[in-house]
Amino acid sequence: MPTPTSTPVTASTSPIVYSAPITISSGGTYSGNWESTDDNTPAVRINTAAPVTIQNCYLKGPGVLIQTYPTANVNVTVKNCVGVALHPRTDGDIPGLFFSAVHPAYIDIENNTMTQTSGIQIKGDHVSGLTINILRNKAYNIDGRYSNGAGGFQALDAHGMYPRQLRQFVQITYAPNAAHIEIGWNQVINDPADSAVEDNINLCGVNGTPGNHVTIHDNYIHGGYANRLSASHYSGGGITMDGAAGDTTLALKNGYIDIYGNAVINDSAGIGISEGHDITIGGGSYSYANRIISSGKTPIGDIKSYNDAINISDSYGHGGDHFYNNNATNNYAAHVNGATQKLNYPGDMYYIPGCNVCAGNIPPNGWSESYLPTMADEAAEYALWTAKLAQSGVSIGSTLPGG
Repeated sequence: MPTPTSTPVTASTSPIVYSAPITISSGGTYSGNWESTDDNTPAVRINTAAPVTIQNCYLKGPGVLIQTYPTANVNVTVKNCVGVALHPRTDGDIPGLFFSAVHPAYIDIENNTMTQTSGIQIKGDHVSGLTINILRNKAYNIDGRYSNGAGGFQALDAHGMYPRQLRQFVQITYAPNAAHIEIGWNQVINDPADSAVEDNINLCGVNGTPGNHVTIHDNYIHGGYANRLSASHYSGGGITMDGAAGDTTLALKNGYIDIYGNAVINDSAGIGISEGHDITIGGGSYSYANRIISSGKTPIGDIKSYNDAINISDSYGHGGDHFYNNNATNNYAAHVNGATQKLNYPGDMYYIPGCNVCAGNIPPNGWSESYLPTMADEAAEYALWTAKLAQSGVSIGSTLPGG
């Protein structure tokens, strides 16, 4: 099976008639096809705190596709939609987010397909007790590159990279004591020549409770690169529990989070804990743990940037009162350092100075610096993923034509 590619989904696969952008000012269920032609006008704006469901829709535009800001306390469900970001028309703008919310009450994003967007961004705004579900979606080519306003991108910077904003498939910030946060069964595929993602999944200031953990599980993530493969500087990766230098309050740290069953493939970095407490990468058995495989190569060249397959370190230096009880157990990784073309096991493949319990983390049997994972091995991981979906009875993405 070939390495999966992110062939863009286009809504032109069926005869679709688009309406002008819509503002939703009352609760209810909405279906339709909406298009914006302006970078600053969302295709759908939600301007009510009453429950809103958007389903069976096509969305496209150069800006945000679904936006709730500045409305607070929104209750929004988005299901079975296809969203396509068009190239921004203004110099310095980036492709629009698929979904954007600030200070929500309830968010449910399920079985959607998105192409060339800059992802999903939910700013909890320090609201306790949030429910957020991001389940069974497909995303292709998360893109944070700045447009030059003429159909291309701004000139390369000193690192040989296109200037960009840091964008993720999912970023959730400052959602303490969550009632329920689950990111599961999503497929994210980024092409090295046509994407600019930072961390595919990034949490900052998000925590559950001792009896009710946040879960990030059973996601398939393929690709996270400097958007020029020759660039050695790149800070993104697969899944990151992040922080901020100025946040010194324990309540503003990630905590009580379980990360399991994920596959992070052909990514410059795997799974990391930079900030927080009571976070587990992996679990009690290999079927429960994460798979992190990278050949260090792509069809268009080697990946020169490199971060660790698993990283558990107090990156923001807030000390043991804020960084503790973080674990990594029974994970399965073979992650080539693109610069050296070696596995460097355990070395920098596992950088875990801040780990509480780290055990059973191995490279696949028989793999060593003399036998490196290949792109064919990565393709085999995609086959495992599709088999896992079938065995679990899980359908991902939109069922609409083009989804």
